[in-house]
Amino acid sequence: HGSRVIAVEPQADLSCAAETSSFHNGFKHGVHFIRGGVYHERSNRLLSATEQYRYGGTVNISKLYEDLEISLPTEVPIFYIGDILAQNRYPLEYNFIKIDTDSLDCELLSEILRLQKRGRLRFTTASLETWAGAGCEDDSFSILLSKLQSSGYEIYRARNDATDDYKHLTSHALTLSRGITIWKFPKMHLEEWKNVGKEWRGEYQML
Repeated sequence: HGSRVIAVEPQADLSCAAETSSFHNGFKHGVHFIRGGVYHERSNRLLSATEQYRYGGTVNISKLYEDLEISLPTEVPIFYIGDILAQNRYPLEYNFIKIDTDSLDCELLSEILRLQKRGRLRFTTASLETWAGAGCEDDSFSILLSKLQSSGYEIYRARNDATDDYKHLTSHALTLSRGITIWKFPKMHLEEWKNVGKEWRGEYQML
């Protein structure tokens, strides 16, 4: 009650659907919708849609032409994550930040953590997918996880398939109603994070 949500969505049809849903469910005044892309640096570029992906990884090119026929925009501006989060009311405190870009999750969380260290905002919890983006490759992701733990955050992993739970490394934290298990990583030094291995970095959520 009384919470404020900032939602960013580049696809016009999904943005319209989310805004309409919030209006009909009585959340219109608690949600600020931004139609555009998000980036970890300032950019003057536009984000252009050439395909539309839907749940399950399906591509619907015909849907793109349908949007053009009814004048829905297929090109949107790209916003800097710091400017988006600065639109909240003072103080800039966020209980939960959900990042799901399929490409820049790690870079965005790294920038959010940097902004927090500079006193620009505060956040309690964040989630992201770990499988894509330069910030999730090589040692960059290990460095991010080490910085998060050094800043007082705990690291959890929620797997979405039947692959190895990494039980030798993680401990059971919580089992959700749909059978999804949350696993907790222990506190580790940077070199330990670098030696963990990368097989677990499939399409999983990190909290």
